Amino acid sequence: MPISSNAFVRATTVLLLVGFLALLGIVGTTIWLVERTQVYFNEVVEAREARSAATDLRSSLLDAETGQRGYLLTGNEVYLEPYAAALERLPEFQERLFSVLVPYPQAQEPLAELNRTIDFKLNELARTIELTRTGQREQALAIVNGNSGNENMQKASEFLRAVIRAADERLGNGVVEQRN
Repeated sequence: MPISSNAFVRATTVLLLVGFLALLGIVGTTIWLVERTQVYFNEVVEAREARSAATDLRSSLLDAETGQRGYLLTGNEVYLEPYAAALERLPEFQERLFSVLVPYPQAQEPLAELNRTIDFKLNELARTIELTRTGQREQALAIVNGNSGNENMQKASEFLRAVIRAADERLGNGVVEQRN
């Protein structure tokens, strides 16, 4: 039974329409997947930046404290090199962390507290170094033994660890979402 030209044209039109709709579905899905991938990629990049900023700030604070402790123990100025290098980098690291956390209003008050804590710690470090330089090592050690600097360092470390944990969680979730 031969196919009439009308039936052939209708069948061809229907098949072309189905093919076009399938192609539109594929293109639409591809565009959606690219957009979702970009969102997940941006989240991973933001999380890595937050983690890096928090890690750099924590490391710099520890370097400053380590240099101060080495100087207090030995009186040797060479131990102040890590302290001085850390002091130079700290403002940059603080600014980086602040800029990364700007989109999160819930982090603003803890960030302000972190800045106060860091300022207190840096003042304590500078004061003890100056006391040691002027021959008042016992007074400097009394300040260190007073433990307020340690408490402040623990508060700063706790906040920075929380930022690092949150960033790690976002990284993990971003990778899982991207894989899915």
